[in-house]
Amino acid sequence: MQHQTLIVTAVALALAAAGSAVAADAGGDSTDLSVSAYAAASYYHSTGYPGGPAAAGSDGAGFDVHQFDVQHDPSQIDEADLTLAYQPKQGLGALVDVIAGEDASILRQAEGGDDSSLDVRQAFAQYATGPVTVMLGKLLPCAGAEVINPTQDLNYSRSLLFTLSEPLTLTGARATYAPTDALTFNAGINGGWNVTTIGHGLRSGEAGASWSPSKTFSLSLQSNFAELMPGGPQRTLIDLVLSETLATDLTLLLSADWDQQSAANGAAGGTWYGAAGTVGYAFNARWRVAVRAEYLEDADGFLTGTSGGQHLAEATLTLGFKPSRRLELRAEWRADFAQFPVFLHQPAIDLYPYGTSPGRLTTQLGQFALQAVYTFYGS
Repeated sequence: MQHQTLIVTAVALALAAAGSAVAADAGGDSTDLSVSAYAAASYYHSTGYPGGPAAAGSDGAGFDVHQFDVQHDPSQIDEADLTLAYQPKQGLGALVDVIAGEDASILRQAEGGDDSSLDVRQAFAQYATGPVTVMLGKLLPCAGAEVINPTQDLNYSRSLLFTLSEPLTLTGARATYAPTDALTFNAGINGGWNVTTIGHGLRSGEAGASWSPSKTFSLSLQSNFAELMPGGPQRTLIDLVLSETLATDLTLLLSADWDQQSAANGAAGGTWYGAAGTVGYAFNARWRVAVRAEYLEDADGFLTGTSGGQHLAEATLTLGFKPSRRLELRAEWRADFAQFPVFLHQPAIDLYPYGTSPGRLTTQLGQFALQAVYTFYGS
């Protein structure tokens, strides 16, 4: 938490300085200053424990196949978010983004922290000059078709690729270069995947490009490469995302990931890869639907611990209804499939003094979810 406090303090000072510059400069554009906030809450019921034995409070086999919806039958506050940003096209800017709720707790644990329900999702200062922008602080990755913010996702649950193949946050420096309005290159160095300190050095990097020739089409190719710990294994990600609005009411989102982790310190490495496709259709201003299908090949069994490897798949149907401009209600049905039993269906039970009842694994998980997302202000 100390490192995040330092980051937020530095960015807050940058925001104050930027705000002072706007007040002092008659040519400053106050529209560059923005505030946004939203809240999301959900109930979901799973036929097992998508978060594996840790979510079930037990020991044993099974692994985490969902990112944020990891329990069996909870009601929860997913996220409450407040973002303050000043990002002019030229000069100094900054952004602070703080979330609270169950997602924040899971994010903090992924970053090696405690299970506090408050987390700084982003906090960075930036400087823009001409086609170049440099950012320094805690950043979201450029890779991936989905994000932590539920208001920007078509589905309630996150994909296998988001959960098993991509980083959640990066802390370090990033530079972007936009030679045209349609083309942007990015490169950066950071402390590692989901690492909020650079105390062990800048061991990881990113590089990529995105092309958006129109408002309806975008294509992004990104790479991340990381040393997960000093002297530890190396992980590489190649990520491709295509997004196209085929009509005013029809959206297509395709993504593919290839990951590899090297062997290190006696631990085996492995390769895994997959693809996901999502189609979103808006019937009218109130009703919409999104269907996602996905396949992931755990070629060496690195993720699932399966000798010889196996494949995973999932299918998701999300129905959205907007009773008002700022509120969306979602219902979702999801099914996960595995070639061999790896999903935790029933956790191990301590039957002291008679021993322990072993947990039971399965090849299928089903889930039904309800979510409400309310945007207070901002987009």
